[in-house]
Amino acid sequence: MKLYSTSSTGVYYYESSSKRYRGKPDRCFYIKYYNKNNQQKQEKVGWASEGCSVAFAAQIRNERLSVARGHAAGTHDMSVSAAVEKYKEYTKTHNKSWEEDWQRVASFDQMFGTMYLSEIRPNHIDSYLNALRQKKIKKKDKVTGVVSEVFITECTVKHYLTIIKRMFSYLTELEMYDRVNPAKAVKIKKYDNTIVEWLIPEELERFINVCSSGKYKMHGGELMLFALYTGLRRSSVFRMRWCDVDLAKQTYTLKNQKNGKVTTIYMSTKAVQILQRLPRSSQYDALIFPGLNGRERVNIDTLWARVKKDAGIRPHFRFHDLRHNFATMLREEGVDLDVVSKMLSHSSVTVTQRYAHIKDRRLQSAAQSVDAMFSRGGSGDTGVHPDTQKAADSDFDNDGEGD
Repeated sequence: MKLYSTSSTGVYYYESSSKRYRGKPDRCFYIKYYNKNNQQKQEKVGWASEGCSVAFAAQIRNERLSVARGHAAGTHDMSVSAAVEKYKEYTKTHNKSWEEDWQRVASFDQMFGTMYLSEIRPNHIDSYLNALRQKKIKKKDKVTGVVSEVFITECTVKHYLTIIKRMFSYLTELEMYDRVNPAKAVKIKKYDNTIVEWLIPEELERFINVCSSGKYKMHGGELMLFALYTGLRRSSVFRMRWCDVDLAKQTYTLKNQKNGKVTTIYMSTKAVQILQRLPRSSQYDALIFPGLNGRERVNIDTLWARVKKDAGIRPHFRFHDLRHNFATMLREEGVDLDVVSKMLSHSSVTVTQRYAHIKDRRLQSAAQSVDAMFSRGGSGDTGVHPDTQKAADSDFDNDGEGD
């Protein structure tokens, strides 16, 4: 077995002749050091395919050297359970979604709570994520009440990994953890989050009618129509306050955005008319679309499910898809991508690229005219295979409230 040196002192690797990782021979890392009896030791650390790296191997070597020099190993060490409790204290005061964070770190605690942080390796976290992938969760239909069991999505798995990364990073900031963050070495395969859903004209008409009349008028319908006419994220609509609105200029100041910026957006006349119809509180900073007892809404899932059912909209269409619908309609009207990006308050045009290939209805109509011309010329065969046309007409995917 031939060992090759690395950029880090005392860290070596050899390449497997049979195992492959990311298209190349898998590497197994080793460390060499002298123990307290001045004897040279060679120790296997792990494979690259298991999450091991040069930096991680160097960290293990430093720990061994600390012991050899008579220093206390793991001076900053603590159990996973203690670390989870420390992180939970932090999230409750710094994160609005702390309940979700608690649930995610609790599952990590359940699996590795008795271990020390210094013992957690990238392969432990990888095993944890694989266990999550095998887990089924109960999902209740907001309208019918039917409960079904489904596997969690890869997007959700990534959220779990993100929380674990944040926990280790937070402990590092507090100087309670002085090693390489093991979660950073774990990679998740890219998942497709580019689905763009929008309402067809018939659905759009029914949606507007349902929201603007009957039991939903003044009871959540205005909120949904405002989201439809502005393309704002759900959370932004929930946080809207009268002090940030200028009806005369038809502008609204967006604060506490995902990108941390304060942005002024221009509203359409339809959006302004919705605000003009709403009862306005005498309180300067009152919420525009308050929930129960005047507090900021947390979700609108149940009401959204009922509106979709009454409007005959496909069940998988999400509230966030109103944002996609807004962007799609702008693109079909010929609005440039950079303008759409600003109207969506995206951090850069790159985020808006998912709308770059939205099909213009006029081009679709022109294509149908060509089909008709050739149909009149003979057999009536357009030369376009039905499956090909179907694929061309539906090549968009899905996304959460991130964009």
